Amino acid sequence: MKHLFLALLMFSFFAEAFSQNNPRPSRSRFFNNKYSTFKVKAGDILVYHVKNNADEYDLIVTVKKFGPEINFDFEMTEKDTKGNVNIQAAAVSGASKYHNFFTSNNQNFSNQSTIWLSKKNYRELVASRRTMMDMGNENQVFARTINTTHKINFKGKQKIVTVHSIESQGTENKSNLHILTEPDNPLIVFIDKGWTMTLKEVR
Repeated sequence: MKHLFLALLMFSFFAEAFSQNNPRPSRSRFFNNKYSTFKVKAGDILVYHVKNNADEYDLIVTVKKFGPEINFDFEMTEKDTKGNVNIQAAAVSGASKYHNFFTSNNQNFSNQSTIWLSKKNYRELVASRRTMMDMGNENQVFARTINTTHKINFKGKQKIVTVHSIESQGTENKSNLHILTEPDNPLIVFIDKGWTMTLKEVR
């Protein structure tokens, strides 16, 4: 009896040890945990894949400043396009208009944002599930639908992050976005406006 008890004890110990080191948690285990997010700091590089019909390329965003004001360099090597974007503090905090296309001209936004949702829009989506945004067409109501997950390469390792899925309401100019569930980093992880932009890597 004593040997049986010791065998069961050792079995439970090893089962617990191996389950804690499981690098690929099951879907049920993942959704029982807290949101999986990440912070951004100066020096981080975000790599997006853009697809517009047969046109595909990477958008590389190099963060220069991240705080009350956001500044980043961008490059699209396949397009031979590069530049700098500065998002002023007022836009980081309260913008509801978003810039979706990058040209070689440097941009300094005082009343619109890009790559990140404003704190205002993010708070409203979390608190009331709805907010007004202009994603390049016109002011539309966007509603938060579900939380889902997104797989990225995060600094050399696979990472699954949790995102809020939001959709424009109405039948015209439809937009769908996935926003990282991180109040300090409301990053646009995915956007579909007939063309798509998907975060694939953080370096």
